[in-house]
Amino acid sequence: AFDSVDHNSLFLKLFNLGVSSKFINTLKSLYSQASSAIRCKDGISDFFRVTNGVRQGCLLGPILFSLFLDDLPLALEGGVRISGVVFKILMYADDVVLLADNPTTLKRNIKLLESYCDLWNLSLNLNKSKIIVFRKGGRLASSERWLYKGSPVEVVNQYKYLGVLLTTRLSMTSHLKDRISSAKFGINRFWADFIANNLVPPSAKYTFFNAVSRAVVCYACQVWGFQRYEELEKFHRFFIKKVFKLPSVTPNYMLPIETSTTLIKVFTFSLHFRYCLRILNLPDYRLPKILALEIIKNKTFWFKHWSSLAQRYSCEFDSSMSNVSSWRVQLAAIAERIRDHHLEESVELARGSTRFLLYKELDYSVKPCSLMSNSVDLTLSQLGWLFRLRGELLYLNYTPWVERSNSQCSLCNSHAREDVFHFLAECSILSELRSLYVGCNKLSRSQLMSFLNGENSIGIVNFARHAWQFRYNLTYFTLRCKKQSNGNEKLTFNCTQRIPGNDKINIQFPLEVTILGTDYNNYAIMYRCIKLPELLGGSFEDNLLVLHRDNSKTEDDDTTISNILQGQGLKLESLKSRKGVECPPLPPSEKNF
Repeated sequence: AFDSVDHNSLFLKLFNLGVSSKFINTLKSLYSQASSAIRCKDGISDFFRVTNGVRQGCLLGPILFSLFLDDLPLALEGGVRISGVVFKILMYADDVVLLADNPTTLKRNIKLLESYCDLWNLSLNLNKSKIIVFRKGGRLASSERWLYKGSPVEVVNQYKYLGVLLTTRLSMTSHLKDRISSAKFGINRFWADFIANNLVPPSAKYTFFNAVSRAVVCYACQVWGFQRYEELEKFHRFFIKKVFKLPSVTPNYMLPIETSTTLIKVFTFSLHFRYCLRILNLPDYRLPKILALEIIKNKTFWFKHWSSLAQRYSCEFDSSMSNVSSWRVQLAAIAERIRDHHLEESVELARGSTRFLLYKELDYSVKPCSLMSNSVDLTLSQLGWLFRLRGELLYLNYTPWVERSNSQCSLCNSHAREDVFHFLAECSILSELRSLYVGCNKLSRSQLMSFLNGENSIGIVNFARHAWQFRYNLTYFTLRCKKQSNGNEKLTFNCTQRIPGNDKINIQFPLEVTILGTDYNNYAIMYRCIKLPELLGGSFEDNLLVLHRDNSKTEDDDTTISNILQGQGLKLESLKSRKGVECPPLPPSEKNF
């Protein structure tokens, strides 16, 4: 609309408003010489004269446009009556909203707008002009159709006005989803260079979140911030879990305990009530104050919610208008109580958990993963590991969040449940690693709790990282024989298990295997099925290995291996290397065991 203002009409309106002739002549001189050019990929176009519109980028532009439309409300009828005052229109820059409480009044005002635009040589962009009918539900009546100069005006179910996505039911859910989508895009854009950077302290990353991401999702929270929206809290938890690389199954109550963060609602509620109190200091003729006083008078909307919050959290709130001066302190106390109650509720859930038994015994006053300060000398990766250890969030055979048919340890032969305590403190296979990093080959429960509560956190984290790598990067020993075996041939070896990338750490143990069968055929395919001891754990199928196989060949000329597999309910065509790993090709020469 800025570029559709007729200059002669503008000067006439300024004269009718009482603007001095000297100032109008100065504007005429300025606009008579106005010219513009267009920047494009091939450069800047030739300059051309501008005969309509106010100057783009000029400080006077918005003011002149506002003065030009100053008489539009006088041309309209009807409107919405609030507290004895009729409001026909909302105007901000070049955004104009016609208000009506019934279809007939709106049709009448659209006709009056047509006449106004024709009189002052204004054009209306019908593609950007929409009508939204606020209602509780149901379809529009047949009479709720509107035309502008014979063309229908589209009726929509949602419309973005001044950055807020409004819906027919005035629900903020669509608006919040839109803002969260934009905020996630921003996080992903800065993820690799900043947020995922291991050298940037977590507190700086959380400061970035508050300054950028939270500001995006909390846009206009001065209006809607008195309520809690789970979409916002879920987005907040999404960021924290992403920073520490936590699994999605992490219980929500762990996040405020470990990171010292609180609900986004505390932030939005604080902005909201401070804004409302500022509104009450506006002049009596201002629309925001008229609306606020009407809400307070009827004890509805946000004012009703203030009283409900005070009652819920046992806080003082005097709703009498004679005590407005005390509201700021009382509402700030409610916000602080919301923060404290959220932490208390989280601790109560943690202490009462029947699944996360290790976590319920921790000292919650120790906050090594706090996002509010850099309290420990750990990298972000180490903090993520410490969080997962404290929270029992490792994907072992036993996990607190889901029951599995086999929860026994995959490493040792103790038949113990493989939970975080067993993995960190008891597993005998990891004793040498444990001794190297934490000074003893086995930990008591109290010793482990001390480590997780801050005593030698680096040691327990480094142990867990290498133990985890050991568990999931087991080297399976390749056995090669020169001759065919008819089965049940027993062999014993002294084996050494090494951590990839760390030659100083190794675990030695005897390995006894039973060769069930071997087969070399004309296709240079070698099948060897071995039965491992219980030390390396699992059923027969788990320990049935193909040490070399050409996947393009599935025939077995003498059926030796096929018969063995058939006896175990398996087929040659479906047999793969352990965990799907392709085994190395057979070397050119064979050696004895």
